[in-house]
Amino acid sequence: MSYDQTRVRNKFHYFLWPGYALFFVMVYLPITANLLYACMIAVVFLVLLFSYLFSRDRLKIHPTILSWVFFYVALGAGFITYGLVTGAPGALFSCLVYVVYPCVYAVFIAAATGAGIWINLLRILVLATIGRCHKTQ
Repeated sequence: MSYDQTRVRNKFHYFLWPGYALFFVMVYLPITANLLYACMIAVVFLVLLFSYLFSRDRLKIHPTILSWVFFYVALGAGFITYGLVTGAPGALFSCLVYVVYPCVYAVFIAAATGAGIWINLLRILVLATIGRCHKTQ
């Protein structure tokens, strides 16, 4: 990475904080706080949208990851359809988990790879895991 790219990344580093906060909440509160998730995902998507609109970078995702996401979404959509046909009560709600979230996570993975923030995400993972373990005791 050249000096100019490092300077630009350091100049806009404060745009990464919503993503870090979302990742922390995803690990620390994995099932609860759906409204908080929705708000944080919206903020992160807005930051991603503006950052990719005003830069020359593209959102890149590896074809293998993309094929796994499509497979998982197709499988989830099939099971949701089966649940709707059979009248399962939670079939429509599980649409978020099996269809929407894999697409959202694929965009986040591509953005994290493009921003080069995996080391910081691993640090947050450790902190959130320690906090999660401490919370349950």
